[in-house]
Amino acid sequence: MRLSVIARRRVKRTVPQLVRLACVVALVALAVFAASIFYPKPLVVIFSMSIGHAIGMLAGALYVLAIVLDTVRPASGVEPASISSDGDRVALSEAPAEPADTPPASKR
Repeated sequence: MRLSVIARRRVKRTVPQLVRLACVVALVALAVFAASIFYPKPLVVIFSMSIGHAIGMLAGALYVLAIVLDTVRPASGVEPASISSDGDRVALSEAPAEPADTPPASKR
Protein backbone atom coordinates (compact mmCIF):
# COMPACT_ATOMS: atom_id res chain seq x y z
CA MET A 1 0.00 0.00 0.00
CA ARG A 2 2.70 2.47 0.98
CA LEU A 3 4.80 1.64 -2.08
CA SER A 4 1.83 2.42 -4.31
CA VAL A 5 1.44 5.89 -2.76
CA ILE A 6 5.15 6.59 -3.19
CA ALA A 7 5.05 5.39 -6.80
CA ARG A 8 2.05 7.63 -7.61
CA ARG A 9 3.77 10.68 -6.13
CA ARG A 10 6.96 9.89 -8.04
CA VAL A 11 5.12 9.52 -11.37
CA LYS A 12 3.17 12.73 -10.78
CA ARG A 13 6.43 14.56 -10.22
CA THR A 14 8.40 12.95 -13.04
CA VAL A 15 5.98 13.62 -15.90
CA PRO A 16 6.65 17.38 -16.01
CA GLN A 17 10.35 16.71 -15.51
CA LEU A 18 10.37 14.27 -18.43
CA VAL A 19 8.65 16.81 -20.68
CA ARG A 20 11.20 19.47 -19.71
CA LEU A 21 14.07 17.05 -20.32
CA ALA A 22 12.62 16.13 -23.72
CA CYS A 23 12.48 19.82 -24.65
CA VAL A 24 16.07 20.42 -23.58
CA VAL A 25 17.30 17.34 -25.44
CA ALA A 26 15.40 18.47 -28.56
CA LEU A 27 17.10 21.88 -28.35
CA VAL A 28 20.47 20.14 -28.10
CA ALA A 29 19.60 18.13 -31.22
CA LEU A 30 18.71 21.35 -33.05
CA ALA A 31 22.03 22.87 -32.02
CA VAL A 32 23.85 19.82 -33.38
CA PHE A 33 21.90 20.15 -36.63
CA ALA A 34 22.86 23.82 -36.81
CA ALA A 35 26.55 22.89 -36.63
CA SER A 36 26.28 21.61 -40.19
CA ILE A 37 25.11 25.05 -41.31
CA PHE A 38 27.96 26.88 -39.64
CA TYR A 39 30.65 24.37 -40.69
CA PRO A 40 29.51 23.01 -44.09
CA LYS A 41 32.26 20.43 -44.50
CA PRO A 42 31.06 17.00 -45.74
CA LEU A 43 32.11 15.03 -42.66
CA VAL A 44 30.70 17.63 -40.27
CA VAL A 45 27.37 17.52 -42.10
CA ILE A 46 27.26 13.71 -42.02
CA PHE A 47 28.17 13.47 -38.35
CA SER A 48 25.92 16.32 -37.21
CA MET A 49 22.95 14.87 -39.05
CA SER A 50 23.60 11.38 -37.66
CA ILE A 51 24.20 12.51 -34.09
CA GLY A 52 21.41 15.08 -34.26
CA HIS A 53 18.99 12.41 -35.47
CA ALA A 54 19.91 10.09 -32.59
CA ILE A 55 19.53 12.88 -30.03
CA GLY A 56 16.19 13.88 -31.59
CA MET A 57 14.96 10.30 -31.33
CA LEU A 58 15.93 10.30 -27.66
CA ALA A 59 13.91 13.50 -27.14
CA GLY A 60 10.91 11.93 -28.87
CA ALA A 61 11.22 8.77 -26.78
CA LEU A 62 11.32 10.81 -23.56
CA TYR A 63 8.20 12.70 -24.62
CA VAL A 64 6.34 9.48 -25.49
CA LEU A 65 7.37 8.03 -22.12
CA ALA A 66 5.94 11.11 -20.38
CA ILE A 67 2.67 10.68 -22.30
CA VAL A 68 2.44 6.99 -21.40
CA LEU A 69 3.15 7.67 -17.73
CA ASP A 70 0.55 10.43 -17.69
CA THR A 71 -2.18 8.28 -19.26
CA VAL A 72 -1.43 5.19 -17.16
CA ARG A 73 -1.41 7.21 -13.95
CA PRO A 74 -4.63 6.74 -11.95
CA ALA A 75 -6.92 9.75 -11.79
CA SER A 76 -6.77 11.85 -8.65
CA GLY A 77 -9.56 11.46 -6.12
CA VAL A 78 -11.22 14.73 -7.07
CA GLU A 79 -14.90 14.43 -7.92
CA PRO A 80 -16.19 16.35 -10.93
CA ALA A 81 -18.13 19.48 -10.13
CA SER A 82 -21.52 20.48 -11.45
CA ILE A 83 -22.58 24.06 -12.02
CA SER A 84 -25.67 25.24 -10.20
CA SER A 85 -28.20 27.64 -11.66
CA ASP A 86 -26.62 30.65 -9.94
CA GLY A 87 -23.24 29.89 -11.55
CA ASP A 88 -21.45 28.58 -8.45
CA ARG A 89 -19.59 25.31 -8.68
CA VAL A 90 -21.01 22.64 -6.44
CA ALA A 91 -19.39 19.28 -5.74
CA LEU A 92 -21.30 16.34 -7.20
CA SER A 93 -22.10 14.98 -3.75
CA GLU A 94 -23.66 18.35 -2.79
CA ALA A 95 -25.69 18.71 -5.99
CA PRO A 96 -29.44 18.44 -5.44
CA ALA A 97 -30.80 15.09 -6.57
CA GLU A 98 -33.97 14.76 -8.62
CA PRO A 99 -36.93 13.27 -6.75
CA ALA A 100 -37.29 9.53 -7.30
CA ASP A 101 -41.00 9.69 -8.19
CA THR A 102 -40.48 12.17 -11.07
CA PRO A 103 -40.30 10.47 -14.50
CA PRO A 104 -37.33 11.39 -16.69
CA ALA A 105 -37.84 14.21 -19.17
CA SER A 106 -38.75 13.05 -22.66
CA LYS A 107 -36.61 13.98 -25.64
CA ARG A 108 -38.10 16.39 -28.16
